[in-house]
Amino acid sequence: MEEIFKPAPCSTIEEFESMLKSQIKEYYETKFNCLPVPNVVVKKGSKFYKIVSGNSVWGFIARIPMIHKGVQIRKGDLMMAAGRNQAAKHARGNVIEGTANYSAYGPAYLI
Repeated sequence: MEEIFKPAPCSTIEEFESMLKSQIKEYYETKFNCLPVPNVVVKKGSKFYKIVSGNSVWGFIARIPMIHKGVQIRKGDLMMAAGRNQAAKHARGNVIEGTANYSAYGPAYLI
């Protein structure tokens, strides 16, 4: 079963990025010490920050409050990837408020 990380509230996306990198590094060092830790990069877009882990899209974070696919999202909402350049419809919590649900592999599925 996937380990869900317990995030702390972050005031900036850069703070969340450094926290995420350290959580993923710790996860890989304890569970998969023979595998290399994937490189995590945050790319700024017009509406979202795209988080890339290795060669895959880890997830998206909303940069601004907006309506996305008919759903109101707030700044800091964590979204799964619906494709390489597109966020999924519903938020998986908020990284600024510390309510995001995610693992080393990306945002958690909705229950």
